[in-house]
Amino acid sequence: AEELEEKLSYLWDYEKGDITAVKNNLESHLDLFEKCFLKKEMQTFLKISDAVHIKNTDNLVDCVKRLASFKMLLKKSYSEKRIEMFDFLNLDLDIGRLVFIFTNDLTNNHYETVTFGNIKDCMILVKELIVLLSIKGILAEKSDKFIKELNEIYAMETVDILKTKRLFENIAIELQQFMRTNIFLRLSQMLNNVLEAYKVPTSALSPIKDRFFNNFIRTTEFHAVSEFIEKIVMFLNRELATKSAESSLYGKYRVSDLPAVNSNYDDFIATTWTKTPDRVRPYLGGKGNGIIDMSSLGVNIPPAFILGLPICREMAGENSDRAGFRAVIKKYLEQLEAKTGKKLGCPTNPLLVSVRSGTTISLPGSMCTILNVGLTADIRDNLAAKHGDAFASSIYRRFLINSLVALEKDPGSEASIEVAEQAVKNELGASFLDDPFEQLVKSVDLVFASSRSKIVKDYLKELSIDVIYGTAVTIQQMVFGNMNARCMSGVLFTRNPINGEDEMFGEYREMTQGEDVVMGNIVTRNIATIPEKIKAELIRDKRILEQELKHELDIEFTVEDDRLYLLQTRRATISTYAKLVVDVDMMKNGIISLDEFRARIERMCATNAFISVPRADDGFREWKPPLIAGVPINHGIACGTLVLTLEKLEEIKAHRENIIYFAQNTKPSDFYIMNNSHGIITVYPGRTSHAAITSITLNKPCVVGCSTAVIDLEQKTVTFKGATDTVLKEGELITLDANGGYVYRGSVPLYNSFIRTHNILDSIKGLTSPADAAREVDRIIHEKIAVLEKETGFKKRIVTSVGKDVLAGKNVLVRLDFNVPLAKGKITDATRIDAALPTIRYLVEKGATPVLCSHLGEPDKQEKKGKSREEIYTEYSLKSVAEYLRAHFADLVFHEKSIASSGVLIKKEDIVKGRVNIIENLRYAIGEKENDLFFARGLAGLSDGIYVNDAFGTCHRSHASITGVTKHVGMKLAGMLVEKELKYLGAAVGEPKRPFVGITGGSKISTKLGIIESLLQKIDLLIVGGGIGYTLLKATGFDVQKSLVEESMLETAKKLMDKYGDKIVLPRDFVTTDKFDFANLKVGNLERNVKTIKEGWESFDLGEESINHALSILETAKTVLWNGPIGAFEIKEGSEGTIRLSLELAKMAEKGKTVIIGGGDSASAVKLAGVADKMTHVSTGGGASLEFLERLALPGISVLDSE
Repeated sequence: AEELEEKLSYLWDYEKGDITAVKNNLESHLDLFEKCFLKKEMQTFLKISDAVHIKNTDNLVDCVKRLASFKMLLKKSYSEKRIEMFDFLNLDLDIGRLVFIFTNDLTNNHYETVTFGNIKDCMILVKELIVLLSIKGILAEKSDKFIKELNEIYAMETVDILKTKRLFENIAIELQQFMRTNIFLRLSQMLNNVLEAYKVPTSALSPIKDRFFNNFIRTTEFHAVSEFIEKIVMFLNRELATKSAESSLYGKYRVSDLPAVNSNYDDFIATTWTKTPDRVRPYLGGKGNGIIDMSSLGVNIPPAFILGLPICREMAGENSDRAGFRAVIKKYLEQLEAKTGKKLGCPTNPLLVSVRSGTTISLPGSMCTILNVGLTADIRDNLAAKHGDAFASSIYRRFLINSLVALEKDPGSEASIEVAEQAVKNELGASFLDDPFEQLVKSVDLVFASSRSKIVKDYLKELSIDVIYGTAVTIQQMVFGNMNARCMSGVLFTRNPINGEDEMFGEYREMTQGEDVVMGNIVTRNIATIPEKIKAELIRDKRILEQELKHELDIEFTVEDDRLYLLQTRRATISTYAKLVVDVDMMKNGIISLDEFRARIERMCATNAFISVPRADDGFREWKPPLIAGVPINHGIACGTLVLTLEKLEEIKAHRENIIYFAQNTKPSDFYIMNNSHGIITVYPGRTSHAAITSITLNKPCVVGCSTAVIDLEQKTVTFKGATDTVLKEGELITLDANGGYVYRGSVPLYNSFIRTHNILDSIKGLTSPADAAREVDRIIHEKIAVLEKETGFKKRIVTSVGKDVLAGKNVLVRLDFNVPLAKGKITDATRIDAALPTIRYLVEKGATPVLCSHLGEPDKQEKKGKSREEIYTEYSLKSVAEYLRAHFADLVFHEKSIASSGVLIKKEDIVKGRVNIIENLRYAIGEKENDLFFARGLAGLSDGIYVNDAFGTCHRSHASITGVTKHVGMKLAGMLVEKELKYLGAAVGEPKRPFVGITGGSKISTKLGIIESLLQKIDLLIVGGGIGYTLLKATGFDVQKSLVEESMLETAKKLMDKYGDKIVLPRDFVTTDKFDFANLKVGNLERNVKTIKEGWESFDLGEESINHALSILETAKTVLWNGPIGAFEIKEGSEGTIRLSLELAKMAEKGKTVIIGGGDSASAVKLAGVADKMTHVSTGGGASLEFLERLALPGISVLDSE
């Protein structure tokens, strides 16, 4: 034991123990690391991995990630024959020893209690632990899959309890299986052999093995990871149960066990005409309890009686008391008949009833309801005579359809009465339609049975809700919203479910039964337009119920002969933001106390770590028009693949891409698709439809009521009707904005903003006054909205707004775009470097120490092209950029070995104060493109908390040096170049001087469709050329022969011309050739200024008339935006149009007009013409310029500080 203790102490002693011995061995082999291009990286590692540094957990994780990089690169070096096998194994074993020691230290730390406040931190930790385990060969095959899924869940706007729980359960199962197969079974056999050799009695084997495995496993990091994941799963299970109970108004009545009925049915039945004992309330379900409460509060409801949940269980048994069951239904039916003055089965004065399910857990539309029970042939004839055949037929058909749905027989939406009637007879017999009492009893049986249906089981399984199968059943007098013109049905939310405002929110429709309104099957009216008398009664009932039930409510109602009846009430499903607003308002008005409000916020923290705040973005929508507008249901933004069918969903799901489900309407059987989607859109309206309720229950962004969309399931397309129809195919990328209720084509960088729920709780903890608490929460909300408005604007804090008092003596990390063209190590175009000089000079003048960083090319892709690492490090080094900059900053310091695959190799102390410093190519590091947390932190660590982004051309990338680094600095500023880009591309285009003329060209219309659509919203005229011009010409019927045309976009081009033809200026004549060889920059025979194109020829530039017409338009313009050349300017014969255009635009700019060149090929064209310096602004952006012009937002811009 003493010897073991000594060895363990040696192992864990950072100063002189095993770590030091291993590090010394690694240091003695630096010559081998030099052969592998890893010497500087290993020296950095050996320097930073001391006891003080790795006491910090983040630093320890960083060290382990560096070790993982070493292992990977050593293996690659061995395969490249840089080192021998013995040397590779020797170094690999030493690195593996450090991994073992570090990961044991990391995972044997004490963990904090898991809460919703730190669940995302837990995800990051588990992700890192999985990486560590995979390095050791544990979960190696599954690690990438688990890490990707953890990243997806981490990126979600709120914590999805169910998905998180399932993922961690899967990880836990894999760990347990690995432990059983690779540890228990193997070691157990070895241990048996040892114990048998020592002749240990069989009776003592089990206790010894048990102690061995307990002591052995509990000392490993494997156990720590497994145990921690189990703690997370336990927490999520607890919160899932809490959430499912809290989502119901009567969740407090949830029961875990049911008493036996033993034929004492009266003990489990409640009525609206007698007082209900408290002991019965847990068995009545949400619907039944709501009816009982409304009745006791004096709200007008149709009389009803409720069969409690134990009766359902009783009837499902093999030896159920059917006679007693029928007798008790008859007994309470007679009381209902006496209460209503109507009789079941009476032809002249019939009582018709609804038979509805009801549980304490909300299962939207999953269990069945049967309406209009009690209809017979005689009764139908009398109803037809009194109210018309349409009414009688309508309610009879609904009864038949409801019955078939309850039988899980889909009759089809167009099934006739005759077909449905025959189907019911086949299933239930003719007596079901002839005997009204049999009809009632069998309907109750069907509703009971629906609680055990596949839909319900799948729903509960998907949500991992553990409940007792069964349902209460409410039997209630029918009232009709479709009997005559003085009837209607509707749904009322007592609060706006989107923003929480205290207003009438809902919908209704005259001459309609409520089921159609609830399911969103019809076009409804806004409840604000309901007759004043009914509105006043609804407002009165709303106030009564909210005051008593202390929650926002969802109320179904029917008006029959101008008399209002409430049918049921339940807690409304509203967005978390709306819930916060409602609770604050209820506290202000004394409906709930401060303690109750605090308790609600605590529960909100348990289910929603963050609250999505809505924002106004009218300006954005005007610039990038949406495909369609609908009604937003649950806040959030989702970008993904358009899915119309289950088959496509499974395909996209297999690729692990985001899914946006677009449906005519949803129904309970669609739950699987909805639950596996990231966003939901429906054509039919219905703020209270199945899609709306289910999306909020699942916390998924949703937009309903996209009424101008037409879904074609045969063609698998969605057509968005408008002045110009837009057709999207299943599988295309779309963006769903459920903050504003809009759907966009493609990926649109909209940004959500969140309030951390725990911040609200912390802010009110010490307050004793409800008024103070309400003011504090209002302040937090309004401040967040104000910040959001700034984040989505162009007015960013510029570096020149910060003076010497702040900058002097400070290290400032400056992200620049030095991605310049090189030839044999020499810079061939230094435009981008020159553009960065003003920002660098400003920082130097103010006494700062600029730390410049940039990428150059894509070195990470070169090994696949067969290049060696020597070639890559030589070809893609920023050394040539540093040499160019020395002409401007003579004492510039280039940190040649500062960036490597494992990360940052230098510290802040290595930065030379008072001089311009430049570090190596950022893309040498694996973590740059991956936006790695630790690489970003390493970059930020070189500064004194000040960051400047002056690399507009890369701002459309979410890389570590663009967006990741901003999380680790206090000041995030825009450089002078970015300021100029925002000024012209943003502000000038947002409010241009008119006439505003656009010019666009290029080969493909598809790549610029977004910017063309955006421009056409703002400009007065758009001059087109190139392949875009030829595609638009062909769409009008012009024969362009072999000219470059994007055939797949012809339909879109035609729609653009139909809508914007008066704004689009097409070519009038052409420069043509019979042979166009772009690869070799050659053409065949030429014809200039022709009006028609010969057969087999093609155009590659505009003719003189077209150019002159374009120039005449430009003469009157005050603002011009050019993006895309109008001809093949790279070829001398095709450059005339582009050159003449460039020269004319230069003259315009010299006269004070605003001329903006949108980067990319357009910028190259004006440089070729020699007039780039004469333009008002030439963007350095390229792809970033295109994206910004289309969307007026970029990831790298949004993260900067606002003014």
